[in-house]
Amino acid sequence: MSIQMVAPELPFDSNTPPKDIFLQDFKVDLPITGQWGYSEEFAVIIDDDVSKDQYFSSFPIVVEKRIYEELIVFREGWDRFSMIDWDLVSQQLIETDTGHYDHLIYNVTALRDAAVEFLRQEFEDANRFLDDPGGLENHKSKRHSLTVSYEAHYWFKLPKGFIHT
Repeated sequence: MSIQMVAPELPFDSNTPPKDIFLQDFKVDLPITGQWGYSEEFAVIIDDDVSKDQYFSSFPIVVEKRIYEELIVFREGWDRFSMIDWDLVSQQLIETDTGHYDHLIYNVTALRDAAVEFLRQEFEDANRFLDDPGGLENHKSKRHSLTVSYEAHYWFKLPKGFIHT
């Protein structure tokens, strides 16, 4: 069973919004303003001139880069994660008084760098478990027990006119 962790949240600094951080850290310029997207109130705002095709190619990049910021960039070296994966759990269009939102929920899994190194060393020391299928199953079980997971919410405020009613 994996270890459930509280979903990390990045600080918001109006002097350096996520758009600028993504550009600085990953050299990717996305058509967004706003915040990190943890709630409707702190949504990622999609630029008004973005087409649906641009949106559908941009939001996965926002998801990926925010996860990397949460689990790697904003952490101290001893507290970083590797072998990061995320799966879409749900996606829902929500209309509120303030506009239309795309609310996505992902299950994120990862291993702490120290756990990756421990597992790698064990794997190499055991000659990749080539002659020990039971040891390999035990190794896989250890990996699973060292995996952390959390539920990540993403709120994207959609452009005016994006949704035709």
